[in-house]
Amino acid sequence: MKQILAFFLTLILFCAPALASEQMAADIAQAEISAGRMVLVDVRTPSEWKATGVAPGAVTLTMGETGFVEKLKAVVEANPGKRIGLICAAGGRSGSVQRQMAKLGIDDDAVDIVEGMKGNWTSPGWIGRGLPVVPYTAN
Repeated sequence: MKQILAFFLTLILFCAPALASEQMAADIAQAEISAGRMVLVDVRTPSEWKATGVAPGAVTLTMGETGFVEKLKAVVEANPGKRIGLICAAGGRSGSVQRQMAKLGIDDDAVDIVEGMKGNWTSPGWIGRGLPVVPYTAN
């Protein structure tokens, strides 16, 4: 029950009005990651990661989990000079996290991988583009 409540509170918090935000297609993000200029943070749930796999090297953080903001800050601090790319299933949650990061002063340079892992009405997504995916294994 606490996890469900935490998820909905986080969802409400992260559904703030949009601020200026950068979006990026999955294939461009993958090139940035491969070049060492970006770290990818996958904000989906463990069941989603298990169902589709994750991008190689992606940091997996469920946006509704306890301590999410602190864990996200730790990723930013552990990767100085690298951009943070945010990805979810279709672009909704990653955009919300990006806006909240900017509002909290965590990283106003985070990038929303707007098409997500599974794609949306405008783009095929990470998986649909045939970009690399590895099975998810719990930490």
